[in-house]
Amino acid sequence: ERVAEARSCQLFTLLGSAGVGKSRLAAEFIASIATEATVLRGHCLSYGEGITYWPIAEIVSQVGDVRAALGGDGDADLVAARVEAAIGSGDATATPEEIAWGFRRLLEGVAASAPLIVIFDDIHWGEPALLDLIEYVATFARDVPLLLLCMARPDLFELRQSWTTPRPNATLITLEPLSGSDSEALVTLLGRVSARSHARIVEAAEGNPLFVEQLVAMQAETGDGELEVPPTLQALLSARIDRLAEPERAVVERGSVEGRLFHRGAVAALLPESERRDVGGHLLRLVRKELIRPDRATLPGDDGFRFGHILIRDAAYEAIPKRQRAVLHETYADWLASRLGDDAPDEIVGYHLEQAFRYGAELGAPDAALAERAAERLADAGHAARARRDAAATLNLLGRAVDLVGEASRPDLLVPFGEALQLTGETTHARQVLEEAASGAAAARDRHVEWLARLELVLLHLDTEPEGAADVALREAETAAASPEMAGDHEVLARAWDLIAEVHNLRGQLTAWQRASEQAAEHARLTGNLALEVPIVSHSAGPIVYGPVPVDEGLRYADDVRARLGHVPEVQAFALHVRAHMLARLGESEGAFEAVSEWRRHKRELGQEAMYATTAACAWDVCFWAGDGERGEEALREGVEMLERMGRTVHVSTMWAHLGEAVALQGRFDEAERLSEVSEELGASDDVYNETAWRRVRAKALAGRGEVVRAEVLARQAVEVAAGAEFLDDAALAWLTLAGILRDAGDPEARTAAAEARALFDRKGNLVGARWASAFLDPALGD
Repeated sequence: ERVAEARSCQLFTLLGSAGVGKSRLAAEFIASIATEATVLRGHCLSYGEGITYWPIAEIVSQVGDVRAALGGDGDADLVAARVEAAIGSGDATATPEEIAWGFRRLLEGVAASAPLIVIFDDIHWGEPALLDLIEYVATFARDVPLLLLCMARPDLFELRQSWTTPRPNATLITLEPLSGSDSEALVTLLGRVSARSHARIVEAAEGNPLFVEQLVAMQAETGDGELEVPPTLQALLSARIDRLAEPERAVVERGSVEGRLFHRGAVAALLPESERRDVGGHLLRLVRKELIRPDRATLPGDDGFRFGHILIRDAAYEAIPKRQRAVLHETYADWLASRLGDDAPDEIVGYHLEQAFRYGAELGAPDAALAERAAERLADAGHAARARRDAAATLNLLGRAVDLVGEASRPDLLVPFGEALQLTGETTHARQVLEEAASGAAAARDRHVEWLARLELVLLHLDTEPEGAADVALREAETAAASPEMAGDHEVLARAWDLIAEVHNLRGQLTAWQRASEQAAEHARLTGNLALEVPIVSHSAGPIVYGPVPVDEGLRYADDVRARLGHVPEVQAFALHVRAHMLARLGESEGAFEAVSEWRRHKRELGQEAMYATTAACAWDVCFWAGDGERGEEALREGVEMLERMGRTVHVSTMWAHLGEAVALQGRFDEAERLSEVSEELGASDDVYNETAWRRVRAKALAGRGEVVRAEVLARQAVEVAAGAEFLDDAALAWLTLAGILRDAGDPEARTAAAEARALFDRKGNLVGARWASAFLDPALGD
């Protein structure tokens, strides 16, 4: 009611132990409002490690045409691309944050016409990225009636303690066991049993309604005889499975191999051919015994069934001998791969092949060929997770693949596995894995894998032990790039040139950075691997925005990238970012504000709060060239406050300098000087950009108060510091600041300083800066 009346999003979590009634309560609720709302449902799989977006795929399949569901939404294509990236459809690629954004927008589109309930079953089996997605949707969904109904066991808190954190739009209810009187009422409701059995059932069930239900069913199957109460719910369910007729038991066991949700076709495929004809009848009898129930099929043209409870599925599965499990898992994997072809989920097929191998190995009959097949599927799934930046899934899937393959195949998998470990902060383990990959590849004379491992190792060294690492990284990367053996190996060359670009970035060598980035991007493009190309392209903005790349060339580059890779959200955002900076320098303020605002809005909608905070510096850049100190100050203060609250201070020093410039533009010179002092204190002495910025701001503040001599000293220092790097606009502004101070002092050298600024602005193609410099050289000054 709250969701419908307020058109808001609410997160509701039903928590309870197995069998306590979460699913039943949800089912009764849904039945009670069936005509009032749209209901979508996704299930986390009990064997779902690495299968992050399975529930999303289920939900999207129920929506149907994603673009149609979004109606006239202008972002329909972008939303569809991000959703497709989650479910592995097409060639789309997106980060977990972008996928979450696309899924939120899809739900908002569906909820626009009627209240929407989205059910997430068993989220205690969900991957971290899925839990992040649910919390993101709950936080950012706006102006639509949307209820997110999650069901979980208490295990959820081991994964996500924050789920209990109080939030205005979140409710968590724990279902407790039934009281004695309620248990008695439930026994009476479910069937007629003797008074003695009635009491025994109530006592044994201890308030668990599934236990009550199954005990009553067992009593009905055994007649009026003495009820033998198993000691646990699992034992009870196993006993019920044991009592089934052999054909029914064979059917229910084969269904359990697929999982809690299974298909008639799979059961038939796993039975001997002579027993397949009667599968339908056996399934109906199992439905009548309330062990399974009909459900929505996820495979087209098939009938779907679901075990009444995951514990029933587990009991059926445990009844299968291990030798038979090995055969059934392999048979199911082959059936699913044949049934779906290229659309068969690698994670699912790989899991069943992996299980088949492991059961065989436990019985002393390891099958190396089967292990390789499982590893290949898991590795493909791991590479897909890596492409969408799903670190937890990447580690899980690639780690399992590594454990399965033989020595000859290990190095090829160890490189991406080591990279994933590095990204998740497991640097010691990453170094060990990459060293093993490098030595193993060298022994096998596999230069491709050897170089990939060596480049990742020096990058790891650069990130964790920066002292002296840049020289080593540059030397190693240049050796790889120049190696005749690697001449046609575009993946190695892309990674080598990207590493070279990173070293030049650290050194402030923007021309070299740009050239290396261009080489890296070209080689990455030739691989056809978007997961490799997109990050390289997205990291290339620095030389374009702040370096010697002319403005018109920067605009062409942004447009070209967007034309070629605009279907990739990250690249589209990159193009917006670059375009905003370039338009600002051309004096097209409205277009620049629109572009930077859209870019920043997307960052915030994606939940990338830290990234959004750092983009305040980009918003300031646009405001600065428009002369809008007030709007720039507002953005910077928000960014600084957010970053300091998060404890992220890397970018804060320069943002304090920018803030000083913003208040100086408004004539608050004392405050500007104080802010420049904060920037100086927080900044690193080898950060050329920051060292120039705070000196320039303080010089302006001193000049504004009439302290011309001190101002001139600082302005000349800013010019000298900026001359050692290739930040053209930064150097030009240092000269322009000096020109203004010299002009106020009546020093004719002001014209020379202004001419230096004008020359640098002209090189950049910065029309706004060039106009500012020209103001010093107009006839009024003697020109």
